[in-house]
Amino acid sequence: MSTNYAQTQHRSALPGCFCLPALDEAIPTELTNERGRRRSLARFAQASEKIGVPLPSGTFTSIEQMLEAQWSGYATSVFAHLSEELAPAKPYVTVRDDRLEVAIGACSGLSVYRLKPVIEALEAAEPGIGWFVHSVLDKCRVHGHEIYDLALAGYVFYGHIDMHEFTDEAYARALLWEEGVEPPEDGPLPPDQIEEMRGNYGMWPSDTIADAGGFKHLYGYVAVETGPKSARGETDRRPKVASDTKVRQWLRANGGHQLQPAVDVALRLKTALAMDKDRAFVWHSPRDPYQGEDWDPMGALALLTWDDPGLLIEAVEHHEQNLMNGGQAIEAFARTSLPLSAATRLTKLVDLASDTKQYLQRWSLLAELLSHLPLWEGRS
Repeated sequence: MSTNYAQTQHRSALPGCFCLPALDEAIPTELTNERGRRRSLARFAQASEKIGVPLPSGTFTSIEQMLEAQWSGYATSVFAHLSEELAPAKPYVTVRDDRLEVAIGACSGLSVYRLKPVIEALEAAEPGIGWFVHSVLDKCRVHGHEIYDLALAGYVFYGHIDMHEFTDEAYARALLWEEGVEPPEDGPLPPDQIEEMRGNYGMWPSDTIADAGGFKHLYGYVAVETGPKSARGETDRRPKVASDTKVRQWLRANGGHQLQPAVDVALRLKTALAMDKDRAFVWHSPRDPYQGEDWDPMGALALLTWDDPGLLIEAVEHHEQNLMNGGQAIEAFARTSLPLSAATRLTKLVDLASDTKQYLQRWSLLAELLSHLPLWEGRS
């Protein structure tokens, strides 16, 4: 303690009272914080072992190194039956001042998968089966398994445009409003006016719908038309999705079909997603007490396109560049956190480890499903 600080403490004490010693503010306390951080990591390693993630063998110079080897080893075992391009980024564990966090980091060089061959083949075998597979893939993002798909392209290219329907007419009207020109209220725009505008603007809905085989619902909420089917456009081809019961019947009757394994793993993945009630790894999950932090997650497991991925790749490049320009991007797309305190019990750490284990198991099913889709043989 410094002399001045001790004298201050002495003067402030009343006669007959104890004057407890205190550390000078100049004395660092990081050693205590570091000890607590290591203890939290060690307890998480213990909790992970408790739910079936074995401790690694070998010599490690730090608890961080040992914990990384523990979870990397488990991830490798879960994905051992899959090809190298489907291997995951390893989860990484960090301890902040007030919490322990598990995050899934972003990777470069993502593979691009094509929906068209699989969906068309399955729809030819039984209507609704192919779109069942797509519906399962579409659910993955709301469980922290981010996939860059045409819904992202819809958001990037049309999310900022006020269109009441996903048509060239509505798009042209929105562009005129942006130019400060008020379009006519009654009747459609003259076709020659739209053709003239085509020379100045790209990304017309009719072109992007054609890129998706006419299935404009693949572009997500920006392309959804509401109201009775009779009032929707001819291009609003919302296909039928087979029920789980129908899928099980088809699986039993079509054991020899080339894509039967794809449908089987899609059904198993849907079951696993349904069990993820808390959605613990969703970045802005209501369960996450730190959801208000001003960070923009960035990254995905793969790209999923209908056929040619040119439009999607352009959208991904725009999307990630916008995030980087915002200055708040973090190269991770899924995380879960546990607030730490002296009262943090081992059961809470076990729950965190269990959530992480289940996330990797779902990821393995997703990767197995993607392995049945043809890769686009181009740049990634």
